[in-house]
Amino acid sequence: MDFSHITLPFPLSRWSLRWSAPLQPWLPRTLSWVGLGLMLPGILNPTPVQARTADTAPAAVTQDLAALDRAASAENLDEVLQYYDRNFLHGDGWTRSDIKQSLESLWERFDGLRYTTELLSWDELNGQVITETRTQIQGTEVTGKRTLALDSELHLKQYWSGNKIVREEVLAEQSLLSSGDAPPTLVVNLPPTVQVNSSFNFDVIVMEPLGDDLLLGGILDEPVREETFIDPSQMDLEPILAGGLFKVGRAPAVRDTRWISAVIVRKGGMTFVTQRLQVVE
Repeated sequence: MDFSHITLPFPLSRWSLRWSAPLQPWLPRTLSWVGLGLMLPGILNPTPVQARTADTAPAAVTQDLAALDRAASAENLDEVLQYYDRNFLHGDGWTRSDIKQSLESLWERFDGLRYTTELLSWDELNGQVITETRTQIQGTEVTGKRTLALDSELHLKQYWSGNKIVREEVLAEQSLLSSGDAPPTLVVNLPPTVQVNSSFNFDVIVMEPLGDDLLLGGILDEPVREETFIDPSQMDLEPILAGGLFKVGRAPAVRDTRWISAVIVRKGGMTFVTQRLQVVE
């Protein structure tokens, strides 16, 4: 995917930032696996159903979602995995075993992760219960003198057979990772879905007044793949003058799912954001 950078009025040096342990892009991606029910990169074009309102959902549905929240917040891996079918399906080829490994890594890194899931709608199709949920995940990591705050929101469609999740689709995903006494507050404008070969805007706006601060920023665009999850690409930082990053992207010629990430650094702190973008025909 091609991004055309804003042309600055004079040449500026670029800072190369290879994400070390405190600042790795795989963090928001790990959350793609661990939102309740633990969100995995999605399957495009979900099956349309006539959803029913959440307040009419069977008691078993709401109880299972609440139990998943409690188990994940308590880092009870065995109890979480009980809700995933052994033949669990999703679009990127990862398995129930991958969920286990990613949860172990995430919980080892972050303290006190808190999962809060809201049921948005539900329905029944071919003997399965289909739920749409929105999950908030919040927690912190302390590395030396640095504290990183995590805030992620995940919008999922899940297919349940009994009390087992047999299939899962990601409808939307955004994760924020921030550090410092005054990390930038960001507003992100990125459509969740774009057509192949189409252009789109990606704006990351800093809400606080700039004053005399120097802002550094960068963008990372990668496909949702196992290899990019394991070995994320390098992100370059450059000084920015316009109160944020304002880019125009060009979608690839074939359908795909992308991770679009941006970082803004200022004197008071840093904020890193990752959002999912689906490219459809």
